[in-house]
Amino acid sequence: MTPTNSHPGTTARGPRRAFLLQAALGLLAALIAAPAPALAQNVIQFSVGGGSAFDFTRYQVGDDGTNREVLDFPQAPSSRIQATTRNDYWDGPQYVGRLYLYSQDDGSNTGYGAARVWSEETRQSKAITNFQYPYATGASNPPLWSNDGRDSLISFVLRNKATGESWNCRSQVSAADIASASFQPITLADLGTPRLERLTGSGGVGFHWWKHDGSGFYYQDSRSGNHNLIRAKTVGFGATVDEDPVVFVAPVELSELRVIPPVDPANPVSDRYLVASVPSTGSRGPGNGILAIDLGTSVEPSRWWWLATQPTWTVSGIRGPCFSPDGTHIAFGNSRSVTATIGKKKTTTTYYGVYTVPFFGGPISPPVTEVTGTGYVTVNNWDLP
Repeated sequence: MTPTNSHPGTTARGPRRAFLLQAALGLLAALIAAPAPALAQNVIQFSVGGGSAFDFTRYQVGDDGTNREVLDFPQAPSSRIQATTRNDYWDGPQYVGRLYLYSQDDGSNTGYGAARVWSEETRQSKAITNFQYPYATGASNPPLWSNDGRDSLISFVLRNKATGESWNCRSQVSAADIASASFQPITLADLGTPRLERLTGSGGVGFHWWKHDGSGFYYQDSRSGNHNLIRAKTVGFGATVDEDPVVFVAPVELSELRVIPPVDPANPVSDRYLVASVPSTGSRGPGNGILAIDLGTSVEPSRWWWLATQPTWTVSGIRGPCFSPDGTHIAFGNSRSVTATIGKKKTTTTYYGVYTVPFFGGPISPPVTEVTGTGYVTVNNWDLP
């Protein structure tokens, strides 16, 4: 697993490093009100599992590797869950803390069901949606909070299980609304109101992440042969995927796209910085890794760079990238296998770890933490405590 800051075989290290220095200085200028990046004060949530619908174990650990714990999270058919930025939510006199957004299977093992939230404080879950057959939310593209630092809305995939059609939808209900005991789940009767807005036509929208101002989101084109395209959806414009402009063409196919968080919600950093994983299976890419993307420059060799690459397949590979709260680092998951010989018997143990790397390139950290298990590891969130 080796980090590299150079465009493979196309650009000299000198100009490349000069660009990265300029970009890093620009980001630091935008973050001038914040102290220098300091790990060891925030928390990372990650999932380990895979292979069947409900075998993920959820963990939380300090980003200095301390205080690891297992979260007694409800069964969910996806490794990906998203936490609120804030952790101070209340339901009347009851403190519910940080809320985790996920989709729970409806029992048909099809990966569709209801969007729900789980309270880290009460360890209780509640439904956000209540759609009747044939409609359900999609777990393969789980629901999302806004990216404005205020958890002001949610979005999810609404699927008609009878026809196979699916649409990306937005609900302008906030985490504070959802935490309240008076909250009523979203139903199809809300369609056409701020509680249920259809944003896209059916299909074509893969991994996506909201812009800071809520005007739209960036997404990976999920249609066959287009997995290297990142498009920009503006709410209220464009009825099909082809009407959404392509803002980035990657050199490889992409997955698990994310946008940098707003460091200061009152003065957020530009949406220009993105991160994505690169699949390694089948036809999807020459090898797995983490790709950094800068939409703020038109100079093609400077628009992207590898943060981590892994030319050989291990067990789960490099995946699940996530920005730090200040946007300066990326956490991601990877696995390694260790074989020990005791007497004449060989035993192989697989360790699933969380690693970090500076966004503008640099050395990859030793594992923040490692656990044993099976499947793969995905970093879900990196939050303030």
